[in-house]
Amino acid sequence: MKNKLIPERIEVIEGDITQQRVDAIVNAANEALITGGGVSGAIHRAAGLGLEEECLKLGGCNEGEAKITKGYNLSSKWVIHTVGPVWEGGSYIEIDPSFEYLCIKACGNPQRAHPTFGLALEIFPNADWDALTPESPLRYWQLIEIYQSQTLNKSALKIDENILHYLASTSSYHDNRISNLIKPQPPEILDIPLSIPQLEIVQQIITNWLKKKTTELENTQNPNYPILQLCGKDTDSKEVIISTICTTLKLKPQLLRLNCLPSDSDTLNLLITRWQRQAIFTNHILLIEADKLDRNDTITLNSITEIVENSHTPLIISTREAINFPKRPSLIYDVPEITGLKQLEIWQESLPKIAPELVEYAEKLVSYFNLSGKTIINACAQISRNIETSENNIEIRGWV
Repeated sequence: MKNKLIPERIEVIEGDITQQRVDAIVNAANEALITGGGVSGAIHRAAGLGLEEECLKLGGCNEGEAKITKGYNLSSKWVIHTVGPVWEGGSYIEIDPSFEYLCIKACGNPQRAHPTFGLALEIFPNADWDALTPESPLRYWQLIEIYQSQTLNKSALKIDENILHYLASTSSYHDNRISNLIKPQPPEILDIPLSIPQLEIVQQIITNWLKKKTTELENTQNPNYPILQLCGKDTDSKEVIISTICTTLKLKPQLLRLNCLPSDSDTLNLLITRWQRQAIFTNHILLIEADKLDRNDTITLNSITEIVENSHTPLIISTREAINFPKRPSLIYDVPEITGLKQLEIWQESLPKIAPELVEYAEKLVSYFNLSGKTIINACAQISRNIETSENNIEIRGWV
């Protein structure tokens, strides 16, 4: 008997919920009972302003409860508004859905479901207009976005999306506004050996740099961290030194190449501000790769100077010759190329693992080529791949 009654009481209809001629429809509402997105937004738009005005008088709705209003311009007589549960699994923090309702209630205007500077000045005790200026922390650090209208104090405000994600999750901070300019430095896959002089430079940098940073932090309110300049032709060794330093100090280098360096002032200022913010929120350190810098290229040189002298964060510059920055202290180290003896040592340590028969040619290799440790390691890796993929016993002595 029960099964015969079900078809008479339940009917599945595919169509527009706002056009159904029924006694009541159910709206999946938010706790503030204000216009939302999706179906809720469609219902409010079809019903007209009267529905929103009645909803505002209901004082919201708790999760798991329901409230009813007239249908107004809808085909249905009534609208039942109910708030379903919100999953908050893992570490995700749901944004308070009643915020828009509170804004409307505070300003008394259902068309202003957003915060404004004017609203903040009105409701916060001892509010100061200085907080609205471009130099204030709120705007200087671009923590909010301003949707400019006729006047500043009536413009809608929105939290910067990157800041929102940083506050609402446990994932690492990421700024998509500068991610096309700055990239994480590729990690060192191979264990590249350094010479004794290079290892001594690493130790000196770690000791002196930390000491200088601590001194600047203690003596000034606006820390002017010394920048680290690694000079010389051996870019591979400088790369390994930087990787070793950052690993020791638990820093993550972020690479800015010359071809990604902005030349226009607006993008440059955006990069400087956003990078400083990123450095504060993370353990990132900026690495400017300037080994191919043309000293006659004043535009590029000026852009580097702007970043260095206006970014009050630790910086590393890889360059052939030291660059003078009058407004920023520098620790300058000339990185020597590895000696022939060290090259021989690397060959003799690497070749027995892949091609023992080539060890006797190690001295000849050193006399023919002046290679960095990274290049030697990569060459040995290539030899190993050639041997593994060769069907026959490949002849590899000819090139030595």
